[in-house]
Amino acid sequence: MKIRPDYKGKVDSQAKQLGCTLRGPNKSSLTKGPKVAEACKRAKRIGALPTGVVLKGNMLKMASLACCMHGTASDPLTQQQIKDLRTAFSRALWQNKFMASTVTAILIASEGALDPGIAMTKKIVVNWKRQLAGGNLQQHDIWSTPHSRAYQHLGPIQLYRKTMASLGWVAIDPWNVQVDEQGTVKNILDWDDFVPQVMENARQREWTKAAKTRKHYKGAEKGVDETTTKRWLKRLKKKDPMKAGALITVLADGVWAPDRAFRHGRRHAGDCVMCNKKNAGVEHLWWDCPALHNGNSRRLIKLRRVRATGRHER
Repeated sequence: MKIRPDYKGKVDSQAKQLGCTLRGPNKSSLTKGPKVAEACKRAKRIGALPTGVVLKGNMLKMASLACCMHGTASDPLTQQQIKDLRTAFSRALWQNKFMASTVTAILIASEGALDPGIAMTKKIVVNWKRQLAGGNLQQHDIWSTPHSRAYQHLGPIQLYRKTMASLGWVAIDPWNVQVDEQGTVKNILDWDDFVPQVMENARQREWTKAAKTRKHYKGAEKGVDETTTKRWLKRLKKKDPMKAGALITVLADGVWAPDRAFRHGRRHAGDCVMCNKKNAGVEHLWWDCPALHNGNSRRLIKLRRVRATGRHER
């Protein structure tokens, strides 16, 4: 009120009419919920369009993701809101596919640009570096106050510190970050590729999280080589979009094996449709099935014909 005596908005624990919500500790945002709901509605409408994954991804980024990213540098999304957005985006990109890991599916399809969690991380660090570059040095005094060390979200300073901690880094002060266990410290104002490095680290962290919960992601606990992983996918997107979609399903650990379909109630049994082996999983289909790996198998020939024509023979 001292800054703007003519302010006519509501004065309470939250200040509105600012494009985002400035709120007190432990107060839920008044604006983020409706924005996330609107973003999910837009994603559903985009998913119904008869266009490819690449075009849908661009539309989601411009029309849906941008809808809820405004103000996240100081008023972040909750984990549930991020999860809802990931689910909505994944369903919009692949309406007829079941993505076992929506995070990695979005990472593969958009290199992290469409993931709401990573997009919010970018907003936070870009805003922080811009504030420091603009000469806002008063943050050093606030940084050392007891209130800024509380666990709950108290504003951009605490949000930035929590973001650095989530990346495995330590924010020593407003300008310096410890980036490894050897104690390497970098000044973010002199660190030209600070934001790209944050984005790469955030993507690798998501791969690491997925490896802890996905059975077939063994070996990805320390991250993945993104360039090698997506090299063949980039070629297929131009030459054969259908095969590219199948490869995304494999990379996202979404292969619909008989045992998985049985566990989700989509089949009456988990037997292999080719050789009738019990509890046929992904490993069986890829490596062990004698019928599937026999080039002269009648079932395999029929399966290839169905895949090529899209028609089932009676």
